[in-house]
Amino acid sequence: MSIPAKLKADLASEKEIEHVFQKHVVDGTSFIFENVISDVDQEYLLRLDLARSMDCSIHEVILVGSAKLGYSVKTEGFNSFDAKYAATRDQADRSDIDVAIVNRQFFDKTTEQIFHLSRQFDSDWKKDNWRINSFYPTTDKSNLFKSYVTYLAKGWLRPDFLPNVYLSCAPWSPTVSIWSKRLGRNVNIGIYATWTYLKHYHMRHLENLRQRINNLEV
Repeated sequence: MSIPAKLKADLASEKEIEHVFQKHVVDGTSFIFENVISDVDQEYLLRLDLARSMDCSIHEVILVGSAKLGYSVKTEGFNSFDAKYAATRDQADRSDIDVAIVNRQFFDKTTEQIFHLSRQFDSDWKKDNWRINSFYPTTDKSNLFKSYVTYLAKGWLRPDFLPNVYLSCAPWSPTVSIWSKRLGRNVNIGIYATWTYLKHYHMRHLENLRQRINNLEV
């Protein structure tokens, strides 16, 4: 693993971890658009299209994960972007582009729509509609609803845990589909209620990376 020198230097310094989060995760261009696609303007177009489809501001739409930093800070090995694809050359192994949407109004509106759509989480409705979805089409993943609720408690709405009946009409679906085809890899979104939830999720992983750097493990 080769951590970008600037990020490694900041983590090895005495900078507050929130400073590092803002500088490297929120600000600046993303690894994929700067180093893989070599067109940073495409990042702003992607963010703008998603912002418009979800009726929020472009500053509330940011790339995260390995597409942003160049490797994943949440995995033990800090896998680099497209590492699996480099080994297999299988298009299906290309790294995804993860995008965080931070907008309380959209978060609340969407969760309320799902609440009413599911007949207030009626058990029969969940049994008929919330066991598999387009993300898990062949497995009876009966804990989809449990996963949905667990992440909701963390201020994070994850589309991969939503029922198909909502996913088919989700306002972000057309934009995600267009950009996934354009970029030749999956574009995934996560919707956060506030910056607090997004910030602390990433700061925890950055703290872990800082500890490993200080221990000379990486």
